[in-house]
Amino acid sequence: MKGISILYLFWYLFSFVYATQAKHVLVIIADDFGWADVSFHNTGGIQTPNIDRLVGGGLELTNYYTQHICTPTRSALLTGRYPIHTGLQTNVIAISQSSGLQRDEMLLPEYLESCDIKQRHMVGKWHVGHGHSWMTPWKRGFETFSGYLAGAEDHYTREWCMEQTDWCGVDYSEHSASLSGPTNSSWGKYSGDLYLQKMSEIVKSIDPTKDSFIYFAPQHVHYPLQALERHLVKYSWIKDTNRRNYAAMVASLDEIVGDVVDLYHKNRLLKNTIGFFVADNGGETRDGGNNWPLSGQKWTLLEGGVKATGFMFGGLVPLGKYNGLFHVSDILPTVMEAFNCPIKKKIDGYAQWEAIIYSNDFPRSQILHNIDPTKINKVANDSRTWNSDWDVRVQAALRKGPWKLITGDPGFTSDEVPEFPVSPPEWHQQGPYKTRGLISQITGKSSDYYFDNHRNKLVRLYKIDEDPTESRDISDQNPSIVEEMLNILIKYNSTMVPPQLPDLDPFSNPKLHEGFWFPWISHEYNSKKQML
Repeated sequence: MKGISILYLFWYLFSFVYATQAKHVLVIIADDFGWADVSFHNTGGIQTPNIDRLVGGGLELTNYYTQHICTPTRSALLTGRYPIHTGLQTNVIAISQSSGLQRDEMLLPEYLESCDIKQRHMVGKWHVGHGHSWMTPWKRGFETFSGYLAGAEDHYTREWCMEQTDWCGVDYSEHSASLSGPTNSSWGKYSGDLYLQKMSEIVKSIDPTKDSFIYFAPQHVHYPLQALERHLVKYSWIKDTNRRNYAAMVASLDEIVGDVVDLYHKNRLLKNTIGFFVADNGGETRDGGNNWPLSGQKWTLLEGGVKATGFMFGGLVPLGKYNGLFHVSDILPTVMEAFNCPIKKKIDGYAQWEAIIYSNDFPRSQILHNIDPTKINKVANDSRTWNSDWDVRVQAALRKGPWKLITGDPGFTSDEVPEFPVSPPEWHQQGPYKTRGLISQITGKSSDYYFDNHRNKLVRLYKIDEDPTESRDISDQNPSIVEEMLNILIKYNSTMVPPQLPDLDPFSNPKLHEGFWFPWISHEYNSKKQML
């Protein structure tokens, strides 16, 4: 009884101190960061000493999952909802499209604002809609914003062009108490240096005695592949140009992450911090990224597209490994639980904070990786039948316990996206493996095995805990599990909202907006007073 009383007293004191102290939540989301591109996953090649130190002193999320591309992931993070419920399940938002998170969606900073958490800031990439002014971060709960609204841009000029058009302009905006609008004041400054400078300004402004939330979405390591010379020199031995530039950009990312955490320490925030470091999807192998030993890449529903680096850090986070399923949509409810802030809308994410700090049972047993009704596989020759009404031609993937079901084409049919593990180019000092002719060199199997056998199957089942590289389809041996999971997809599909698929809008053309990408359907800035 005495031991139990002491233990109870310990947890009572911990809970009291935890509940009364200020908490500082920092979410860092890396862009197109491959599974093999952090050195705690891959001991050779690219080195990430700062990230390694953070995860070594934090909590590794060993089963962290995300969406397969950028916009769906960021929408899930900010809303706690699967992309099928926000209409952002199909593609990334093009810079000239008016799609985005709609008014009826409540975002994480808006929830925190409703709980009177006043220090809410964002730096970096938005990419969940900017056609209307009400879609922008400064209209969706963030006090300040410094960053870009779309998906990619030049790392020095902030310029971007809409593909297959001559619509080009600068995508960089700042919002604070004194300024709200697009600006070219950062022209020529490397994105890593720029966003670190903005983070420094914000972190130094934080009152450590009051709750805070910072969402940091650096541009690294998304293309264009532009790296600083001091980082390129470190990887001059890598022959493949894309891989060498990518590795140098990873070095920059690692440096930025280390500097941001140092800022938290110096400003007396780190001991009361709940930090997340996550990737938004798997690496893009055609732009230097790597996901070894996982199959696939960004854009695919294979593990290389949706299983990502993820961990937590900070003084309020326990040390070790968390082996429960954790999806990007869980970040919102987990943060809300940590702040003891109620959620006012039905969401898909699971609050996992109490499970993390008290070692409770894992809340999540299932993940809908995605359903995309616009991607129908009409070429596969799969005559198998299942006791389910699900259209197996539709691109979809579902995780249930150890099982993973894929229907349709898990990516996009292209010989440039092999559905098998691709080792980092520097291991062999050969170019990236992208073509059909090199498959047998890597796998020891004919190219027909992967491009014909695999892609002719409309249904695949894997047991991920035993086969993390998705090399053994066991759907034929487990028809009852396949059919159970197909019927779960039917239930999810019944709740899906239609994808947002607007045409490119010529009124978005920066030539009509003083050379800037900015809300074009409605905007609320005074160009003479607020545009720099």
